[in-house]
Amino acid sequence: MKGQECFGLTIQVLLDVCSPYYYFYYPHKKGNLDANRCVKPHNKLAQEYNRQLKDQVFQLRRKFPLAKFTYVDVYTVKYKLISNAGNQGNVQVSKSIHH
Repeated sequence: MKGQECFGLTIQVLLDVCSPYYYFYYPHKKGNLDANRCVKPHNKLAQEYNRQLKDQVFQLRRKFPLAKFTYVDVYTVKYKLISNAGNQGNVQVSKSIHH
């Protein structure tokens, strides 16, 4: 595409996998919750989605070298915030409700 600019856009769908909704309304089985009380199958789905999206973005970058693609993994950032909530002065609501 000589003399032309290329524009690329990738939109990531935020999978809200560690919301209270899933904890209270998803019929989880024993062992299906992680240390943060997030539903493991939903977390695995989000991780796989992000892995495939990242791979697709890298393939698009190779195929269209003049285009600019940005990959942002919102899931990992959010999960790290949830995992370290206590260190940030936040109360773990799900533990206080069930204990």
